[in-house]
Amino acid sequence: MIIFPDDPDNASIHISTTPEGASIFLNGTYTTKITPDWLTGLVKGDHYITLKLFGYADTTLKINIDPATKRFLTVRLTQLD
Repeated sequence: MIIFPDDPDNASIHISTTPEGASIFLNGTYTTKITPDWLTGLVKGDHYITLKLFGYADTTLKINIDPATKRFLTVRLTQLD
């Protein structure tokens, strides 16, 4: 995970899902966070966010992070048959 929380140029992203309760992975690493929640201390550049919830398809998004910004991401998860 690429997180440097003390650098003022780092960014934050709030991730929420419908339904709530998805596990949040950043660049393939489990963050121990569950939606809705914040990822903070993100460095500039591309990051992959994967959301996993039992009974729903895993969802992976590529997000480009700009320095010193806050972003909000809302994802509707797809229920498995």
